[in-house]
Amino acid sequence: MQTPSLLADGLSARMFKGQVLAVIFGGTLWLGCGGGDKGAGDGNSSSQSPALPAPVTVVEAPDTDGEPAQTYSVLAYLQEEALPEVGGALPANAKYVPANPTMLFSLKIGAMMEKGGYADLIKSPLFKEALAEVGDEAMMALIQNPAKSGLDVTQPMHVHITMKAPEKEAALAAPTLIGGFVASIKNPEALRATLNLMVQGAGLPIKETKMKGYTMLAPDFGPDQPAPMVIGYSKDTLISSFGIEGNVNAAANLAAQFSGKNSVAPNSKAGKLLQKKYDVAVWMDYAKVMNMVMENAPLDGPDLPFGDLLGEQMKDMGYAFAINFDAGAVKLDATYHYNKELYDGKLAKGGLDKNLLQLVPNNSAMAGAQAINMKTMRNSMKKHVMPLFNEMLGEEMLAEIENSIGMKIDDVMTVPKGDFLLVFEGLKMPENEFETPEPQMLLGMTIDNKDNFNKLLNHPSVQGVLPALGAYGVQVAQGKGDTFYICSRNHVPAINAGKTPKPANARHLAMLGGNDFAGYIQFDAVRKMVIDLGGDGPEVAMMAGMMGKLEEAAFHGKFGKAGQQDLKMALTFKDKKTNGLKQLVDFVMQFGNQFAGIVGAGAPEAEAFEIEPELLRQDR
Repeated sequence: MQTPSLLADGLSARMFKGQVLAVIFGGTLWLGCGGGDKGAGDGNSSSQSPALPAPVTVVEAPDTDGEPAQTYSVLAYLQEEALPEVGGALPANAKYVPANPTMLFSLKIGAMMEKGGYADLIKSPLFKEALAEVGDEAMMALIQNPAKSGLDVTQPMHVHITMKAPEKEAALAAPTLIGGFVASIKNPEALRATLNLMVQGAGLPIKETKMKGYTMLAPDFGPDQPAPMVIGYSKDTLISSFGIEGNVNAAANLAAQFSGKNSVAPNSKAGKLLQKKYDVAVWMDYAKVMNMVMENAPLDGPDLPFGDLLGEQMKDMGYAFAINFDAGAVKLDATYHYNKELYDGKLAKGGLDKNLLQLVPNNSAMAGAQAINMKTMRNSMKKHVMPLFNEMLGEEMLAEIENSIGMKIDDVMTVPKGDFLLVFEGLKMPENEFETPEPQMLLGMTIDNKDNFNKLLNHPSVQGVLPALGAYGVQVAQGKGDTFYICSRNHVPAINAGKTPKPANARHLAMLGGNDFAGYIQFDAVRKMVIDLGGDGPEVAMMAGMMGKLEEAAFHGKFGKAGQQDLKMALTFKDKKTNGLKQLVDFVMQFGNQFAGIVGAGAPEAEAFEIEPELLRQDR
């Protein structure tokens, strides 16, 4: 190994070039780009995956560019988590939600109260203490029993916000916000009593106006100043409307909503979200939000590095989340929308390379994997990123970077094939306090162009880093097939053998191998690591006790159709009967009580934090 020579043009320049190289190489390893003329495949080489135990059904990944598809055994657990994209009709009161909202929040309050154990929560000392701060007895009664408000808490409540750009002549003005909420009414008389209570507490003159089909309440600021917020109610629906900045006619917007015209469409992104199964649903038009927020300092444009690319990336970008609280779990069904014009081809590769999959051990604190079609990624990066990168750096700086690594950037870009795996088991604690804990980990990837990879790996600038890794018990290794690893020493025998002696369970292997991206955290293993690192202090005992209630956090997803990625996440508890929301509420309440005990009366009782002798539930 040879120590790399330092460049002669100053520390700041060396740091800049190092950062540039890190961006190029790091981005290439994870996403891929460029594409050379020799030795670079399309990143779709695949072989049959290992047989996984206890299959329920067999799902074949789609054929990619004519090459054989990989086949994985997918357990029933994965099938049960796959919620349909559209689960039914829009909620009845969604017809009052305006079309194309920038942000939309929909909550099923009644279901959440029942699932979260609201009846027990209001009896807790912490809740009673907070409730006493309200002061008003009537309002306290409504908080204790929201159904007394007259609202139908069995129906979803929708909160919507639409952002509009300020007038062009007002260059420094804030964007206009138009929004409100929509809720269903169960008891009109009780609702009217609630509104009277709100009017009394407002301290403002309120004008009541009978409109066609509904009644409107609005602050009376005089004939020359329209109200910025109004509330309207009919026999079955309560709607509020407000405007911030700009010339917003809240009363006209309220009338438009009650008409039911120009409402959220069933086939829109927000409409599809509301048709899913959910307790809480969130939609954000991220592209519009960023364009509004950055109106005075735009992210795109020729004056900023990669400005044009950032503008392209934000186009059509949006996020949709459906959250469900089930027995023993909290589940998230997410969809990410992006500019499909950035990618010419499929992003799905067809599953993780079997040589990587067979090295996942059963005692991992966390593991994650991704398999991506490098041909599509390379073409995209070559078309959209590299021209801007070359223009920003200039020929001289680019040549200097290439000289420092002994390779052309285009050659570096041919290295990754598209499979990536990260495994972290924990820390190996030293025998004495003066030594550093060693990470027990494995970072693996598949290699497309071995010649270029070996040239890069053997360059002095890379070889000079290896001794530093060795000081932490980490080394590099080449495994079977086209695999390369940066790993701790404990993984070397498994890499040489081509498989780990104690593989992850079938559920985890199906998750990592049968999706485009997936990962999980096992809290028993994390809990043990916290105890090993933190000792026996009260804070550590509290954290360990709380973690002892959690089982796993996991995610898996598909690239889906063009312009869309689908992701499903789940936080599971060891208690499989109690609803996940109730356990979250208890979790927070217990944390508050125990934290108060640490700060005030000292450490919590030791028996509350006994450590189970076994590490992982899957080994029981």
